[in-house]
Amino acid sequence: MAITRPSLNLPSRARRLALGSLLALPGIVRAQFRVEVDGIGANKIAVAIAAFKGETALQRPITAVAMRDLERTGQFKGMPIAEGELDDTVRIDTSPWRTQGWDAVVCGSVTRLPDGTLRWGVRIWDTLGGKDLGGQSLTVHPADARLAAHRMADFVYTTLTGVRGIFSTRIAYVTKASGSYSIQVADADGAGRQTALSSTAPLISPTWSPDGKHIAYVSRIKGEFKLRVMDLASEASTTITDTVADESPCFAPNSQMILYATLIGGEEALMTSNVDGTIKTRFQNVVYASPTANLTRQVIAEMDQEAAQ
Repeated sequence: MAITRPSLNLPSRARRLALGSLLALPGIVRAQFRVEVDGIGANKIAVAIAAFKGETALQRPITAVAMRDLERTGQFKGMPIAEGELDDTVRIDTSPWRTQGWDAVVCGSVTRLPDGTLRWGVRIWDTLGGKDLGGQSLTVHPADARLAAHRMADFVYTTLTGVRGIFSTRIAYVTKASGSYSIQVADADGAGRQTALSSTAPLISPTWSPDGKHIAYVSRIKGEFKLRVMDLASEASTTITDTVADESPCFAPNSQMILYATLIGGEEALMTSNVDGTIKTRFQNVVYASPTANLTRQVIAEMDQEAAQ
């Protein structure tokens, strides 16, 4: 089996972790924001995202990226980006925006710091009562500017709906071309696709760890289906099981354990393993089910409770 690990031109993992983990959102903002909905798709939230102060200095302005994230949910009205710049540090008069039909206004700023990084600031205003619904700031490497836009969309979505946004997460999937398989990783909107791993052997069921540090997947090696884990920092993959029919891996929320299905002694089994495969546990008296089924939630919840004790 020939496996190649191409050099990833992904934004630095160190930079990603410096963002404060884009996979984790702050607590939901308990804003008094109300939109009346009557019928499917009626009264979508109309959000104006003005050009951020200092954004024109970027090679590609990216407030439009955040707007497209919100529009794709079907919960926000697709309206043009508001003209002019609005700074997140200045209180704005929301009454003209309300008159034009906007429910909320998003403003912000981009500042280049002496070390070359960018400081992003964003603030949301409720046009009905002129209330400040909260703000957020983060510092990123210029290469992660687009990722910062997804992070901003997460903040807006969470603030206005009370539901956690997922725009700053990443996806992993398998492609096949000319007899070769590859695991591709990309932003949640499909942009920024990169090849994480290529192999002549089949690659199956890639899944991200919640902390973004590992990808677990199944590979067919000499006719055996083995659970493997790729460390994204080193780009190294390791087989972590000695069984031959592994399938459907998924990570626990703490990113330290993997739940998967397999066969042991010809019997279907549900197993857990830590990321390096040194500690494994078989669930007893469990009727076989794919870890991607509802059983996953119950088992992982029990695992987290045990870990917290």
